[in-house]
Amino acid sequence: MNSSNKKTDLATGLSDKEAASRLKQYGENALPEKKKPVLENLWGIII
Repeated sequence: MNSSNKKTDLATGLSDKEAASRLKQYGENALPEKKKPVLENLWGIII
């Protein structure tokens, strides 16, 4: 079964070619790391 507007097969997932294409177009599927405030970092060192 194919998704109606995407090149995705719901049973098998993306082909290697489509996955590579999306990686190039959109980048990695990752969230940026949250940076801790300076005082929170110092508190962790003190304790």
